[in-house]
Amino acid sequence: MLPHLFFVSIFLILKELRIRILLIFLAQNTRDLSQHYSLKAKKMILKILNVSDQSDKTRQRLALEVTKDGNLSGYAVVDNTFTEKGTPSNKQRHFFAFPDYKVKEGDQVVLYTRAGSSPPKERNAEKGTKYHFFYWDVDHSIWNKDDTAHLLQLVDSSNKQV
Repeated sequence: MLPHLFFVSIFLILKELRIRILLIFLAQNTRDLSQHYSLKAKKMILKILNVSDQSDKTRQRLALEVTKDGNLSGYAVVDNTFTEKGTPSNKQRHFFAFPDYKVKEGDQVVLYTRAGSSPPKERNAEKGTKYHFFYWDVDHSIWNKDDTAHLLQLVDSSNKQV
C-alpha cells in the first residue's frame, strides 16, 4: 500500500504543478490578449477651440484643432439641454458624427451648423495650416447662450432594431 500512496503523491504533485503552469500560461496569455483586443480609448486627436457667431445661424460654427495626425471617423459633437432649474440635463438635442476623413496635426476643423457642401471643403491658410469645413445641415441655431459643446470619441457601439 505504501508504493500506491507514493504514486498518488507524485501524481498530485505533478497535477498541481501542471495546474500552476497552466495558470501561469493563462495569466500571461490573457494579459497579452487583453492588451491586443481591448477597446482602450486612444488619446483624442481633436480639441475644441471655440464656438463663434452664436446669434447668427448662417455663420455659427464650432472650431476644433487637430493635435495629432489621424482620422475624424469615430468623433462626434453634441450639445446639451438644461433642466427647468438651469442645470445641465442628460439630453442631447443635436448630434454630429464626423465622416471617415484624414487630418494632420495643426489643421483646423470647422463645423458650421448651416447647410453646406459635401464632401467637406478645404482651404489652405498661412503658415501651412489647412482648414477643413463640415456642415451640420440644420436650419436653426444650435449653440445658444450657456450651451456646452461636447466632443466625443466613440470607441465602440452596438445597436439593435426594436
